[in-house]
Amino acid sequence: MPKISVIVPVYNVEKYLCECLDSLINQTFSDWEGILINDGSTDSSGKILDEYAKKDSRFSVIHKQNSGYGKSMNLGLEKATGEYISIVEPDDFIDKNMFEDLFQTAKQEKADVVKSNYYTYITKTNKNTAKLGINENLSLRNPTQADILSALKLGPTIWTGLYRAQFLKEHHIKFHETPGASFQDLGFNFKVLIRAKKISLVKKAYYHYRTDNAGSSIRNPNKIFCVCDEFKEVTRYMKEQNCYEELKTILPVATYSNYMWNYKRLPLKGKLLFLKTFADDFSSFQKSGLLTPQILGNRKYKRILKIIKNPTLFNIIYTIEHLPHDFILHISRIKGLFK
Repeated sequence: MPKISVIVPVYNVEKYLCECLDSLINQTFSDWEGILINDGSTDSSGKILDEYAKKDSRFSVIHKQNSGYGKSMNLGLEKATGEYISIVEPDDFIDKNMFEDLFQTAKQEKADVVKSNYYTYITKTNKNTAKLGINENLSLRNPTQADILSALKLGPTIWTGLYRAQFLKEHHIKFHETPGASFQDLGFNFKVLIRAKKISLVKKAYYHYRTDNAGSSIRNPNKIFCVCDEFKEVTRYMKEQNCYEELKTILPVATYSNYMWNYKRLPLKGKLLFLKTFADDFSSFQKSGLLTPQILGNRKYKRILKIIKNPTLFNIIYTIEHLPHDFILHISRIKGLFK
């Protein structure tokens, strides 16, 4: 049985795939298996996977019809035999000592999950920028709600660490299978953090997250409501696991952060459409007593009330307030010509 099972979900990434797989082969830690899942790619990705499996017996390839990220990841979890699980996206790559260092931390700390810092990587300029959300090496035993919220602020960076396989199985932690959807990492990350008895945070960065892949889900504005679907799944999971009443005050805080992130990334046409759902969902929090300044803080609480009261007006005001400085300056100059 390998120490680490690496799941790589693949769909049409022929441009970056070799760099990703080479970074696995070059690891200083050799006791791993690579589960490569070809989710119905229409480019040469499947062929590349087969070639790597021939070169290195640690790789196994699963070819299947396209059914989405969540289905691919759950298939990978089902096939994994390692003590720990790693997730590496096929358009990213990792430093050669990532597995060695994180496995050592996981074993020493007896952690359910280990998360580390990462780099954002720009292909065109070959530029790495460290994202240092973790300020110090830290282990959280029996995390409090404050600890969980702090960990959630790191974002759904599910590829930065390791997960104890038995922990995932014991708590029935899987990905939300929503064909054609995105952001299933949100739900998986949330489930992990609310169930983990020990979380280890590592300050060093190892993972290189590519930010200029045009095919990335984060760049797709059409998937307006996928974030909402993930939080519905999280709520369902919490109730199933009988931890909803204990941890329910985490939900509005985490939902707000992710909803605002989603709202900001959307084009103008999508913003108002999403805000109406935003208003409906937080009206539900309000009815259940979870929308209070004590839970969310005064600033967030007041903003949410404005969205609930009039999402159209909020959208107009927010858009005007966040116009680029150069555009506002240009309008001011035009006005000056008519004085």
